[in-house]
This record gives sequence, C-alpha cells and structure tokens, in this order.
Amino acid sequence: MTNKQGNSVGVAVMLIVSILIILLASSCSFTKLTTEQLAHRNAIQYEIDKEYVKYSHKTDSLWIEYYKK
Repeated sequence: MTNKQGNSVGVAVMLIVSILIILLASSCSFTKLTTEQLAHRNAIQYEIDKEYVKYSHKTDSLWIEYYKK
C-alpha cells in the first residue's frame, strides 16, 4: 500500500467512525419526547378520539335509520 492509499483508508475509517458516533449519540435524544410534547400529543389524540366517537355515533344512527325503512 502506498502512502496515499494508506491516508485514504485512514480518512475513510475516521469518517465512518465519526458518522457512527454521531448516529448513536443523536438516536438517544431524538426518540424521547419532552413533557410539553407529550401533553400536546395527548391533547391532540383526545380531540381525535372525541371526533371519532361523534362520527361513529352518527354513522351508527344513519345505519339504524336506513334499516328501519
């Protein structure tokens, strides 16, 4: 191996190691939500659930009316 090839391999290895370290360090912090984010997500989920219950009730009522006839 010439000196240029050795330097290229060394740079490539250092780059790969750096990328792996960055990925490992960042993956731990990005998956955890803050308390504010959890509260906001729960509020949105509550509103979605509430609207779904209204929708289900309305469609059930319409099916009941349809089959009464």
